[in-house]
Amino acid sequence: MTMEDNVQQMLRQHEKLEDLEDKADVMRSEAVKFKKGATQLARKMWWQNCRLWAIIIIVTVVVLMIIIFSVCPPCRGQR
Repeated sequence: MTMEDNVQQMLRQHEKLEDLEDKADVMRSEAVKFKKGATQLARKMWWQNCRLWAIIIIVTVVVLMIIIFSVCPPCRGQR
């Protein structure tokens, strides 16, 4: 191997390293975007879950009140 071959090989390796650095930068920025989107989605799903539980609780309370008022005459104002 001559010195010229060594220089050529070193230049090729340098180009590969630059390409690898560029790809790493792209992956890093994509990871930040992904994390931001995942956080927003998790927050949205949490609120959706809270609304669902609130609806379930309200429906349950209403059904229980209907049952209680239909079975209990004093609750309806009757004696």
